[in-house]
Amino acid sequence: MIAKNQAHNLPRSLGSVASWVSEIVLVINDCTDETESVAKRYGARVEERPWSCRRDQKNIALDLASYQWILGLDADEVVSDALRQDIHNFFREDHLKYAGAYFPRKTWLIDRWITHGDFYPDYNLRLFRKDCGRWGAVESMIKLSFKERLKS
Repeated sequence: MIAKNQAHNLPRSLGSVASWVSEIVLVINDCTDETESVAKRYGARVEERPWSCRRDQKNIALDLASYQWILGLDADEVVSDALRQDIHNFFREDHLKYAGAYFPRKTWLIDRWITHGDFYPDYNLRLFRKDCGRWGAVESMIKLSFKERLKS
């Protein structure tokens, strides 16, 4: 995860994953709020790095991660209980066959969830093997260096 002045979002975001992920890596830059201390309360490893661009910051976080599987979230994103269960099922059943998984992302706009049109389901590849993916030139997109399905 990357963040700048996201102390207000981190409790919801990190709170949705802290109890079941093996590691949280947060790359911050030039924060003037409590982002770092909030993240550390959730057990995050926090690294300060100068800003270059979103892609590069996300790839720094990726490089700092210790584990094979990456769950890439933004600081304002929350993993629902249903998605958490789907991720657990993926690791019980499919993680040896695939190098990544797409999630339908739901967007909160103004005062409501957008559940139709081009906004939903907004499928994003956010769970992937570290050795198979990098954040690419298009912001928020992961460029995978493999075929979507691994050979069994």
